[in-house]
Amino acid sequence: MFLRCWIAGLDTAQPLQSLAGTDLWAATIELPRGSRIEYKFEVRLHGHRELVLDPLNKVIAHDPFGANSVCQAWGYERPEWTMHDPDVRQGAIDIRHITSDVFGDTRELQVYLPARFRKKRRYPLLIVHDGIDYLRYAELKTVLDNLISDLEIPPLIAVMTHSPDRLNEYAGDDRHARHLADELLPLIDAHYPLQDESRARGLMGASFGGVAALHAAWRNPGVFDRLLLQSGSFAFSDLGRHQRGPVFDPVVRFMNEFRENPGIPAEQIYMSCGIYESLIYENRSLVPRLQEQGIDVRFDEARDAHNWENWRDRLRNGLSTLFPGPVWMVYEITRHREERRHREERSDVATSQRTGRSRGARRARPYRHREAAAGSRGDLVPTGRAWPCEIATALRASRRQSALRASRRSTALRASR
Repeated sequence: MFLRCWIAGLDTAQPLQSLAGTDLWAATIELPRGSRIEYKFEVRLHGHRELVLDPLNKVIAHDPFGANSVCQAWGYERPEWTMHDPDVRQGAIDIRHITSDVFGDTRELQVYLPARFRKKRRYPLLIVHDGIDYLRYAELKTVLDNLISDLEIPPLIAVMTHSPDRLNEYAGDDRHARHLADELLPLIDAHYPLQDESRARGLMGASFGGVAALHAAWRNPGVFDRLLLQSGSFAFSDLGRHQRGPVFDPVVRFMNEFRENPGIPAEQIYMSCGIYESLIYENRSLVPRLQEQGIDVRFDEARDAHNWENWRDRLRNGLSTLFPGPVWMVYEITRHREERRHREERSDVATSQRTGRSRGARRARPYRHREAAAGSRGDLVPTGRAWPCEIATALRASRRQSALRASRRSTALRASR
């Protein structure tokens, strides 16, 4: 009996040891606070090997290959914004098909339209590689609904793409880059009201999908200025041959060329990667190379591995970084006002030290913005000390309280009748 987990740096199969005086077998791995890992038990019997879920663990994660048991270390909690909220207005999924001259086939697209979608309003666009898997295994629709409702991101249109040959098409294939820019983008623009500027167009992908997003933006400069890259398979070789197998050969050719001449594939890039996956080294090394080009890069590391729930848990940071909503705008306003207030106070101190006089007391309370963050919820008053995530939590609580008050009023009205 073995514990099989996927943590870079540890043996994939860890033998279980019999506990003296019991019928239990155990393996011990020390995990830092906030860690999350997926695992199975490997049973070897009479020359046969079988991978099974932990029958005593009800926490399970699904992916295109099946399911894994999940170990959540102390300090890890599934983010609330990844869960369905019955009080949140739901967006819709529109099914479309695209006939590609580049690939010579017809493909299905799933297009996310935000709640309160209006044809007379223009929206940012996000094209999601492996988008069907993001919907199934990373709760992308739920995440979009919640973040839009909480004003953390603006209402946007997301196009879920799927490749029947992703290991080739996503590995730095020029056909794929042409397909996105010359076929998919014009199709979506013809059927939906999009904002006509590159900073309102983004590409997103994980693993090989991250390579495809970076490559497509690089081949089409000035078209997609927002990139969300998760655990990108950015394999390269500085000297000699890479060690990742022949499927990575086209990726390495592209990445070697890109690292030599990166240009500016996008103005702003969000990257994330799990510390427990071997790709952490390639992702870390790419960040300074991008920053040298003057690109605004944010990079998040997580105590997780190469899996869909790791990517799910990073979506809030990625989406709100690239497409900030009103909550983040208010935070920026309050942060700048606080910084200005502190500069003025320091100036007053310096003036009083020189002259012995002060220009008078400054206001003691941080700037309070009553309308912009709350929108129609004018009773919510975030202050300059609040972080966006705290404001979003307050918005969610305010929304629930409003729904509860409305329900009580409706009940009281029915009772009075």
